[in-house]
This record gives sequence, C-alpha cells and structure tokens, in this order.
Amino acid sequence: EKEVVVSPWSARIWSMHYYDWATRPLYKVPMTPGFAQGVTKVHRDLKTVFHNKDTVTTKPFLVITSRGDDVLVSQETLSRAVWIGPARTEIELNDNGHDIFLSGD
Repeated sequence: EKEVVVSPWSARIWSMHYYDWATRPLYKVPMTPGFAQGVTKVHRDLKTVFHNKDTVTTKPFLVITSRGDDVLVSQETLSRAVWIGPARTEIELNDNGHDIFLSGD
C-alpha cells in the first residue's frame, strides 16, 4: 500500500481556491517520462530554429513570468522566449506564484 503525501505546493493552492477533486490533485504526482521528453524535444527544436537565425513567429506574443515562481526560473523563461521570435512583450511579475492567474496579488 502506497502512502499518500500531501504536496505543500498543492495544499497552498487548495487553501486559496476551490477545485473539483477530479481536476487537481492534492498529493504529489510524479512527472511522467513522456512529458519530460516532450518538453525537452520542444526546447531543442526551438533552440535549433533560433540558432539557424529563424523564428517560430514574427507576430506579437506575450510572455508573463514571475520572480516568485516556485516551479520555473523567471530568467530562463525570458531567455527561452527569445527563441520564439522578436515581437514579444515581456512582463516579469515580482511575487506571484507559478500559476500567475491564481495568485492573490
């Protein structure tokens, strides 16, 4: 029998917002190898496009990140946005959590 471990990150989110139990776990869920491989492949492909002096898009796009993110590093997010295209608007929030749309600020 496996022990269910409550994730501090999930518990914090659950304490601030109501969710249907079927849509967001309260316990730690491992990242699957397929998800990790998919993210890695997309990053490699974007980097290749950038190094070939090409762009994914020339249309404007918005990048929102936060220095207070407890999952991603804000500077890495901004540096990866360069790979997508030049017509970007970058917004770096100061204290918001990972899911900026759920933050109380």
